[in-house]
Amino acid sequence: MNELYQVINRNLLAKFIEELQFEDYLSVKKTNEGFSIELSEVEYRFEGKLSIWNQIWVSARSIEKWSLGQRENSFSVLDFIREVNSILKMDDQTLAKFLEEANQTLYSDYQILSQRSSLKLEDFLKLSFTEKEQLLDGHPKLLLNKGRLGWGIDSLEKYSPESKGLFKLKWLWVKEELVHGDVQDGEYPEKILEAFGLPVETKPGFVLFPVHPWQWQRYIKIQFFEYLNKGLIEEAGFEGADFHAQASIRTLMPNTNKQFEVKTSLSILNTSCVRGIPHKYIGVGRDISKKLKEICRDDSNLKNVLISQELLSFSVNHPGFSKIQNCSYRYHEFMGFIVRESSECLQRENEVAISAASLMTKLAEGSVIKSLIQESRLTPLHWIREYFEEVVIPLYHLQICHGIGIVAHGQNIIVLIKDSRPSGIILKDFHGDLRLSEHSIHKNSEEFRSLTRLPREHLIHDLFTGHFVTFLRYLSRLMDEEKILNEAEFYGEASRAIDTYDKNNNKTQLSLKKEVFEKLIINGVRFKVGYSETSARPLPMLANDIINPMILGGI
Repeated sequence: MNELYQVINRNLLAKFIEELQFEDYLSVKKTNEGFSIELSEVEYRFEGKLSIWNQIWVSARSIEKWSLGQRENSFSVLDFIREVNSILKMDDQTLAKFLEEANQTLYSDYQILSQRSSLKLEDFLKLSFTEKEQLLDGHPKLLLNKGRLGWGIDSLEKYSPESKGLFKLKWLWVKEELVHGDVQDGEYPEKILEAFGLPVETKPGFVLFPVHPWQWQRYIKIQFFEYLNKGLIEEAGFEGADFHAQASIRTLMPNTNKQFEVKTSLSILNTSCVRGIPHKYIGVGRDISKKLKEICRDDSNLKNVLISQELLSFSVNHPGFSKIQNCSYRYHEFMGFIVRESSECLQRENEVAISAASLMTKLAEGSVIKSLIQESRLTPLHWIREYFEEVVIPLYHLQICHGIGIVAHGQNIIVLIKDSRPSGIILKDFHGDLRLSEHSIHKNSEEFRSLTRLPREHLIHDLFTGHFVTFLRYLSRLMDEEKILNEAEFYGEASRAIDTYDKNNNKTQLSLKKEVFEKLIINGVRFKVGYSETSARPLPMLANDIINPMILGGI
């Protein structure tokens, strides 16, 4: 077996054991030699460590498979999936589709690792924001985070982030009365036209509309064939700039002018859902981002929080599917796009913007976060203290004082780095990942009229589950394994940062220092509902409660 394939196979198997144990599906037994799990007639043995989250960390290199008392010479994560299904209880069709998604993920993991294996850390840090994004591992808690069901080799080589392929968008003229959006008369600001390599050109009664080329050939040209034949949609006849994909496969950056990025509908199943753009989010993002910018500007606690403003967005409903209320949500999301400020254009003097997820990128010489700490000449404890002050506390303050919650996972939180240390954050992507407390001081704001309202105790999950469980759980592990900072020190520092904020702001009614949190899980949703199409996106499930690591780390 190819050595590189062995690495990705072992890594994914280790991830399965870790996340299934964390989501309370697997019981791991402590042995004299390490740990083991037993599945019917097979046993997996490995070395590992129990983390502060009560989650097993598996040494991927140490995994052994035993059957009937004999150690097997080779093993496969695909075999493991079939074996562990005696516990997961997927039906045969779901299991087959799950294996298909696993193969898609393994293929893309292989492409990424093959590129990173020859890349030096110094060279990685010199890459542009988008170039770094193209080499990320993907959402760590999702078992299969590069499924991209619907794409074959040709599509992956053209459009996946790791392929680094350049491609043209399909530009259409769409009859004005069909378009839902937020730009008067369908006029684009000239700076956007220039950035996207488009002529300053208008067509009376029509709106210029970009479509991902895969979406055009797979869905739009056929499903909107009636509109095309009636002249309600026309091909624009120009190509514009070359684009390439970020880690979020539907977020595209022009190759030359990096002021703006465009997010397009892409009807493939990737991670937990089909990646269209819901009609309800079109036309509100500009107002939401503008209001958020005003809030951050006027609050001294948020002086280093920058907002990626949305500048325009349009969608087109399908003439037939839009009249069917309870069909799959993907039929309502074929045509949509959003243009927003790029992270790179928001960088202040001497700052570099990187996604929080990029901090965890690990190459042969070590991780990005280890390199930044060394270059900053700060102690690891001091560096992580500044991370909490510049990233976590502003997010917490938005919740406590403003009743605003953003699902703060590693890809939609952009960390600003100056002199190799955290100096602020950029917030972006306000469609479904931004919610409001029922008691928010902004609850009557017209700009926030479309946001979901939640009780305070539910909204706090946007920070605890969204950032601590989904991102910091992995960052703290990496720092522990690289002997930068152990978990107790990491969460002890987080605990002190929250305590200081609560004391200084006299805020105790809803602290992140709650001893126990509900555990929201997402992998289990796939096992339960399968791949059947539904009218709404699947929602997380509850598992056993989590003991807050800040309580344990702060002792």
